Amino acid sequence: MLSTMRKNLKSLSWTLWLVILAFIGFIFVEWGAGRMDKFGGESDLLSINGEIIKGEDFSKNLFQTLESYKLQFKDNFNVSLINQLRLPEQILQNIINKTIIYQEASQLNINASNQELKNKIVTLPGFQRNGEFIGVKEYERFLAYRRINISEFENDIKNDIIIDKFKQLITNGLVIDDHTLWREYQKEKDNAETEYMVLKPDSIKQQINTPENALRNYYNQNKKLFKSPEKRSGSIIFFKYEDLKKEINIPRQELYDYFTNNKKMFISPEKIRVSRLFLKYNQENRDEMLKKAENIVKELNPSNFAAKVKDHSQDEKATNGGDWGYWEWKNLSSQELSFIKNMRKKEISALIDTLNGFSVILISEKTNQKQDTFDEAKDRIKEILEREKSYLKVKDKLNKIYKKLDSRQDLRIKAKEIGVRVIETELLAEGTPVKEIDAMGAISKELFDLKKNQIAFPVELRQGMAILQLLTIKESAIEDFENIKESVKEKYIRDKKMTLLMERAKKIKKTLEGIKNEKPLSQYLKQNNLSFEDFSYKRGNRLSHFPEKKDLDEIIFSLNKNQCSPPIQYDSEIAIIRLKTKNVVDKNEFETNKVSFYQTKIEELKDIYFSTYIMKKRNNSEIQFNQESYKKIKDYVISRF
Repeated sequence: MLSTMRKNLKSLSWTLWLVILAFIGFIFVEWGAGRMDKFGGESDLLSINGEIIKGEDFSKNLFQTLESYKLQFKDNFNVSLINQLRLPEQILQNIINKTIIYQEASQLNINASNQELKNKIVTLPGFQRNGEFIGVKEYERFLAYRRINISEFENDIKNDIIIDKFKQLITNGLVIDDHTLWREYQKEKDNAETEYMVLKPDSIKQQINTPENALRNYYNQNKKLFKSPEKRSGSIIFFKYEDLKKEINIPRQELYDYFTNNKKMFISPEKIRVSRLFLKYNQENRDEMLKKAENIVKELNPSNFAAKVKDHSQDEKATNGGDWGYWEWKNLSSQELSFIKNMRKKEISALIDTLNGFSVILISEKTNQKQDTFDEAKDRIKEILEREKSYLKVKDKLNKIYKKLDSRQDLRIKAKEIGVRVIETELLAEGTPVKEIDAMGAISKELFDLKKNQIAFPVELRQGMAILQLLTIKESAIEDFENIKESVKEKYIRDKKMTLLMERAKKIKKTLEGIKNEKPLSQYLKQNNLSFEDFSYKRGNRLSHFPEKKDLDEIIFSLNKNQCSPPIQYDSEIAIIRLKTKNVVDKNEFETNKVSFYQTKIEELKDIYFSTYIMKKRNNSEIQFNQESYKKIKDYVISRF
C-alpha cells in the first residue's frame, strides 16, 4: 500500500527529496522488440537492473493515491488537479526510487525482523491512545475500516524499516561542525521587523540626452548585454486528437461491452454527511458534563441540531453547525465511527463517550453505494473510448508517415510527396510556445535536444502528436549595433537614470535619519510621494519581491532601531530599509538548545544526502520503461475519477 495511505501514521521526509530530485534530468528509455529477453511483456511496465515491475503494481498504487487525494480535496478533485500535481509521475518515480533502495539494501543483507516490525507498529502515532498502543483488535479494525490489507500494510512497514536501516548506514558518518550549526541557528532564530522604500527609475523625470557617440561607447563597453539567445526552427507534421475524433464511430454494442467489462469503474460510492455535537470533559467534571449532555440530547431533532451545536458544542466545527462534511468525519474516534456505520439518514445517535468528551451524531445525508446504469455511464464511456481511439489513430497515422522518412531527409520534401501539411516554426528560443499547437513550449524544448536535421517521433502534446525535425540553428551572438540601436538606447537611458536615482536615494536616506519623530516623518513622505512597506525578515531571506542580495543579513542586522540602510541597488530598483525592531540570539541561548537543534539539523542533512546518494545510484542503473503501457494505465485509472 502507498505511504500516502498512512501519511498520518509516520514520517518519511526524505522521500520528498527523492520526488523532487526525480524530475531533474531523468530520461526514460522506451522499450522495444529485442531488448532484454525478460522485459517486454504486455503487463511489464519497468525493468530496473533486471527486476521487472508489473503494470498492475503501478495501477494499484496510483488508484490508492488518487482515492486518498479525492478524500482530501473532495469536490475540487478532478483531472486538472491530477495533472497539475503530476501524481502519476510522482508515483512512478517513487516506485523506481524505492526499488533501487531495496536492491541496494539487499546487497548488504539488510532486512527487518518480526520483532522490529512489532516495535515499529506499536509506536506509530496513529495507533496510540493516551500514550499506549490501542491493542491488536483495534489495530486490525482500524486498517479494515480503511480497506487496508494487513499483510500488505505490515510488509510496507517492514520495507520502511529496511529503508531506515539502510539510510542510517549510508549517513552514519555525517556531522555538522559548531560554526555551521551556529550559523544555521542564527538563520532560524534571528528576525527583524523592518519597513522598506522602493525607488524606481521612472520617478526620474530629467531628460537624458542620447548622442550616437555615447550610445556606441556604451554598446562597446557592454557588448555582453546585447547577446542574442540561441534560437532554433523546425518542421512539424501535427495531427490533432480532436480532429480525428470525427472519424471515430463507436457502436452502441461496443459501449455496452466496455460497460459490462468495467462495471467497477462506474460505481457511485456511498456518501455520508455527518454533523456532531461535542462536549469536552475531564476527570473532575465528567459527571457534570454527562448530565448537561443528557439534557441537550432530550431536546435534539434534525431541524434544530445545527442551532444546538452552535450554542453548546466545543470542537472546531461548532461555528458551522457541527458539519463534518462527507469525508472529514472519518477522522473521528473509533467509538463514533462504529455508530456512524450503522445509522440511517436523519437519525440522531445516542450519547457517545469518546473518553475525552461526549458526542452526539446526526447523519444529515446518506446515499448508498450505487452501480450506475449503462445509460448513466454511456457518455463517459464514449469519452474514454474516443480519447483512447483518437490517440491510437493519431499515433498510427504518424507512424506510417515516420516509417517512410529516411534519416535526416528533409521532412518538408517527403511531406509534399505524400500530401501531408507541414508547419514550419519561426526561430524559437528554448521554451517558446508555438501558437495554436503547443502553449507549453514542448516543441521548442524538443528542438534543443536534437541535432541538425534529426527527426523526433512521437512528440506528444496536449492537443495531439507530432513528428518534428530540426532545420535551423541560429547560434547565440553579439548583435550588430545598427540592428539594436533602440535597445542600446533603452539600456543607456535606464543606467543613466539609475545613477541619478542613487544620488536621490542617498539624499533621502540622509534626510530620513535626521527626522526623529513620526509626525514630521509622515509629512516628509507624503510631500515627496514616498512610502514604506512593512516586512518581516529572517537571515538568509530575500527582501520582499527583490532577488537575492549578498550581505543583506549584515546590512539589516547591523542597523539600530529607526536607522535606515544605505541605498541598496537592484537591477531596476533601489531600496532603503528602515529597522523597527530586531531579535538576535546570543551564544548562551545557542549552547542551551544546541543538542536538540543539532539532532533536527543532522536529520535534515541525512535526508538530503541520502536522496542525492540514491539519485546517483539511479543514474547508474539500467532502467527501461514501457511508455505505451504507462499511458494506458494512467489514462484508465484517471478516467475513474
